[in-house]
Amino acid sequence: MCWHVCKKKFIVKREFVTLPAHCVMQLFRVFCLLGELRENEKGCPEVIMVSEEVEEVTSTFVRALGKEWDAGDFHHFTSLMPTFHFQSFLAFLESRYTVGTEPCGLLEATSELYDMYVEDILRKGFLKKKMSSLGLWFEMYFVLRPHHLVYYNSKDRTRKSGEIRISPRTRSEPVADTATSRGHRFVVTTDDKVVELSASDYKSKLLWIAAIQLATQHSISNRTYQRHLASKRKSERLSAETHRKQREEERVQQLQLLEKEKAARRDAEENLREEHRRRQELEAAQQELENKLAEERQAKRDEEIVRTLQSRLLAEEWEKREQLEKEKEEQLRCLEEERQRREELERIRRQKDRELNSIARTLSCLKSEKIVLTSKLQDTEKMLTVAETASKTLERRLKSKKNAPVMKRAVSADLTNAHDFLNWEVDTQCELPEKES
Repeated sequence: MCWHVCKKKFIVKREFVTLPAHCVMQLFRVFCLLGELRENEKGCPEVIMVSEEVEEVTSTFVRALGKEWDAGDFHHFTSLMPTFHFQSFLAFLESRYTVGTEPCGLLEATSELYDMYVEDILRKGFLKKKMSSLGLWFEMYFVLRPHHLVYYNSKDRTRKSGEIRISPRTRSEPVADTATSRGHRFVVTTDDKVVELSASDYKSKLLWIAAIQLATQHSISNRTYQRHLASKRKSERLSAETHRKQREEERVQQLQLLEKEKAARRDAEENLREEHRRRQELEAAQQELENKLAEERQAKRDEEIVRTLQSRLLAEEWEKREQLEKEKEEQLRCLEEERQRREELERIRRQKDRELNSIARTLSCLKSEKIVLTSKLQDTEKMLTVAETASKTLERRLKSKKNAPVMKRAVSADLTNAHDFLNWEVDTQCELPEKES
């Protein structure tokens, strides 16, 4: 019914036409069998076929045409188109795999697909069947499905000759060759009979035995074998998709965890750099404090040294002051003694002057001696003047506190010489009156 509704759209509106309408109908049946019903973006239901099922059908179709299947080229194309509508599926087959193929080959390949997927035929071909009643072998065309093995008189399957029911208890076993009986024989044992068959070659015999065993295994199910395989492939795809999503989620989680670890690592590195920077700042501050402490200690040591030097200098200055005080007192005492001695000399001089005046009046006749005495008196006055000058110089030097001892000795020596001279003069003056008398 669906085909009658849609065939005009699929047959007439085609850009690349190589398949006849009957082949398109068979491919449509295969597509509907293996396709999935989904909703499009507008919310309308549509039948699509995933790329895995398209690969399954297309590879079978290409091998049925006798060509080599190129999986790489197909995967390269389906990487851009993961799902197919029937129009795109039909255009894909016609444009890439039917060019240069004869129509009869296309019909056979399409019929092969239809028999495999829609008719659920596991295997078909010519076999020889032994007639139990006559013991003769007749070649017939056998068609194997999951629940029965039907044989026909010809390949066109117009006249059914018989049927062998297949159940889970059905067995297919090879028959060993004997001296009188040769050929690639095997037997099919059912619940009610045993059928002996013969294949054309050894490989065909093994393929038929394996196919009958497969039908026996699937005979317990009510679904067709191809629907079972399609459901199995879908489950595998869903499982693979689930695993892929799980792996993707795990990968995303791992990436997130990795990002978190990277962020934590960056934070740790940033904290480490910050800690290293703070440590450097603390080390710099510690070094600065140590330098300041060393400077303080050095300043304290310098201050102690300066204080010690100042104490020493103060002590030395104090000692010098005490020494100067002592020297000053000594000089003052010496000056006092010199003053007293001078006063004594002045008194003596005045007394001598009086005596000289008296003597001068009495000795006026002695001019020559008077001249000598006068000359000596003048010399004595000069000496006194020198002594006075030396005394004044000594007083000035005492004020400057320099070379005091030397000046003191010089003045003392001058005064002593002057005193001796005066004593000599006085003695001389005393001796003159005695001589005159």
